[in-house]
Amino acid sequence: MQLTQTNVDGLNHEYAIVVSAAEVGDRISNRLKELQQ
Repeated sequence: MQLTQTNVDGLNHEYAIVVSAAEVGDRISNRLKELQQ
């Protein structure tokens, strides 16, 4: 996962978050395995 701060204006902050498809797939698979037990 990559987190990049794109804009800072006083109290307003903007971020860009990049998550790979493999990481999402792994997390979903692990969660489904937990729910099956």
